[in-house]
Amino acid sequence: MNRMIRNKMNEIKGKLMDMPDGILLGKIGEVLSGEQELISKLEAYTKYVEFLREFNGASLGEIELFPLQEIERNQFYIDHLIGGQANWRCIGHILYEPLVIKKDNGHVYRIYRDSEQDEPTECFGCFDDFVMDYALGDKYRTVVPIDTDDLWVKLLIEGDGKYES
Repeated sequence: MNRMIRNKMNEIKGKLMDMPDGILLGKIGEVLSGEQELISKLEAYTKYVEFLREFNGASLGEIELFPLQEIERNQFYIDHLIGGQANWRCIGHILYEPLVIKKDNGHVYRIYRDSEQDEPTECFGCFDDFVMDYALGDKYRTVVPIDTDDLWVKLLIEGDGKYES
């Protein structure tokens, strides 16, 4: 896993734990111990598997990355995509619109539940880029409608002072 992501996630995890209402804002999972059988089902996309091993899911503002225990029950979202579960894995959601990862290249996409398209068109790049740029970075506002009171954005600004609104 990208060292910058690891550091940022641990920094945010500490801040969330210190905040009285931090659980409402976000949550970052714990290191996985065991669970090898479930992890082996995830096959390729190693950056995502590394993330699960270290953080086992996260709620990052309006972006949810499922913990390992929730992944299997959310795979119905990809049944209509070309190749179904052979080509795709549902890994979370943005504002309840499914996030999927393509198995052959590890790229993350958003699909819309109401869409009848059989292939997603909104690509966020590889998993590490998605986490760094969209969940923890400036591009968050391009996937989540925010206002001046968005607490997740305020937390990101406090963290590095780089987030631009």
